[in-house]
Amino acid sequence: MASIIVGCGNTKPISEDTTVYISGTYDNQACYWTIKDGIPNRVTLKNIGTSASNAYSIFVEQKNVYIGGRTASGIPCYWKNNEIPIALSNKTGIVKSIFVNNGVVYSAGSCYECQNDCYWKNNSSPIEIAKASGATSIFVSKDNIYVAGKCYEQGVWSGTCYWVIKDDKVKERVALYDGSTSSGADVWSIFVYKDVVYTAGSYRKNGDYEPCYWVGDKFNSLIHPLLPGKDWSANSIYVDKDENVYIAGGEFGKPYYWKTSKATPELLSSAASAMAKSIFVFNGKIYVAGIIREEGNVPCCWIVDKEGKVNEILLEKAAKGTCEVTGVCVAE
Repeated sequence: MASIIVGCGNTKPISEDTTVYISGTYDNQACYWTIKDGIPNRVTLKNIGTSASNAYSIFVEQKNVYIGGRTASGIPCYWKNNEIPIALSNKTGIVKSIFVNNGVVYSAGSCYECQNDCYWKNNSSPIEIAKASGATSIFVSKDNIYVAGKCYEQGVWSGTCYWVIKDDKVKERVALYDGSTSSGADVWSIFVYKDVVYTAGSYRKNGDYEPCYWVGDKFNSLIHPLLPGKDWSANSIYVDKDENVYIAGGEFGKPYYWKTSKATPELLSSAASAMAKSIFVFNGKIYVAGIIREEGNVPCCWIVDKEGKVNEILLEKAAKGTCEVTGVCVAE
């Protein structure tokens, strides 16, 4: 959500008359794509300045599209329905994740103004969480705000964690260990369902990165003995109403998704090089957004039907400039 999240927070069943929304950057400009009836369309977001802007997260609530990112001048911001971006600081920073709950916009990231992990509510001043390298994902459930990141306390790195926040005060910091230490792990996505916190990321083992996820603070490795590799990551996590856990990521160059009730991850593309960045599940279908690397980066979306068949949709041709895909969600 996803991450995430990176994606929408609506887990209610909706009709098949849906639209897929995907955030990213194309030719150095923040944008989002829609897919309706199988046809993709790009919306380039309004910018402040002429340099590159970036979109890192997307959320749709009641047909309003919210995008978190940064402007051409490096200011943390969010867009609503492609209006002029709402700046969240007058200093440089970044919004890595966005979540909307009852009309309130929650953005998580970091900014030079406070030099720490922080979040914003609507266009408030940054609300500091802890001294850290930057919040990566935010989720709101009931009266609590959940933020994933990496913490720096009392002069040392305290490692990967998530914070539980209520009334703008940290109630709890939960360390995410890789079995021995939390300093060698990274967390990229957070999701909350029925008061259970799910996070996804990677950890270092013998110098290699391996994919993993946590339920609460319980560590779970996603590495499979038949799929060795050296640069794996779990980039996005989603939990459906039946409490099935879905994760998008893979080895560098090979996009996979996991359904944790299955034994092995599923390959999404036979392309020579690709990456799965964000995942969303709706009405039995799995939506994964990512890129295929050909002569440049090609933005794409993989849709997995209930029988496991993968439909690959290329959103457009390879970009001449920077091209990233960062989030996906589905809404009516």
